[in-house]
Amino acid sequence: MINEYLTEIQTTKAETTSASHGRVLHAWFPTQEMNLEPTFIVSRMAEWRKAGITQNTIVTRLNVLHQLVRFIEDKEIVIPEVKALRRIIKSVKPQKKISPHATTEQVEAVIEKITDPKYQAIIAILFYGGLRVSEVVGLDGCDLLPNGQLHIRNTKNGEDRIIALHQNALKMLGRYLSQYRNPSNTHAIFTTAHGRISINVVQRQVAKYSQEAGFDLSCHSFRRGAGTFLAEQGVHMRAIQDFLGHKSITTTQLYTHVTDTLRSQVTKAYDNARPVGQPKAQLGLFEE
Repeated sequence: MINEYLTEIQTTKAETTSASHGRVLHAWFPTQEMNLEPTFIVSRMAEWRKAGITQNTIVTRLNVLHQLVRFIEDKEIVIPEVKALRRIIKSVKPQKKISPHATTEQVEAVIEKITDPKYQAIIAILFYGGLRVSEVVGLDGCDLLPNGQLHIRNTKNGEDRIIALHQNALKMLGRYLSQYRNPSNTHAIFTTAHGRISINVVQRQVAKYSQEAGFDLSCHSFRRGAGTFLAEQGVHMRAIQDFLGHKSITTTQLYTHVTDTLRSQVTKAYDNARPVGQPKAQLGLFEE
């Protein structure tokens, strides 16, 4: 039956695809004896996980298995416990790719590689302000508030927020504005010769500067780094949620990188049998 399936897809799919399906099915059934019993499929996946096979690879193999099942059913061949088999196939979801988070050392190294004050300011705001790239390009002159605050209007969830911008970012933003821009209340802060800078341009340039500094970082890496840094400093998760503009605390918890150091701190806190102390930093403020 497996050979029939592979012969069939050779006529409808690319040669590389049919060869890939052949390798996957060999991984499922190395002895060429097809076994579609749910218990066998579960045990096979357990073997792979123990061997270090990634979740996404297992999902790919399940997708091929699903196509084989459909092929067999199209032949009007009854598969015992097929409903349970389908539930197993659908129950395993791919892992979401989580972008790396930028560290303070990486931020400094990338900024040092940049000679354009505009992109120094942009990266500083991405990290020290925790802004989304869409929020950065959406900044207007009227969003610069007294006392180093930013009014973030173009948010993902549609809710405005105000953040206190750290002096490192304020210094770079001030240098950029003094040399290149004097934005009125209704004009974009970050521009090109064609008007307001685009998200694609910022993403491309930030990735380029990061690579020149020896890192594989995106705009989101700097924003995610802000959340991670605050968590490492002991800032309460609710404060980080407000700072980053997450609608749900669950998003913040998934989004914030939990380091081994933080895990060990939790363990020590229980070992010492004393209440966890107050947050070390306040919302929007980064230690020097």
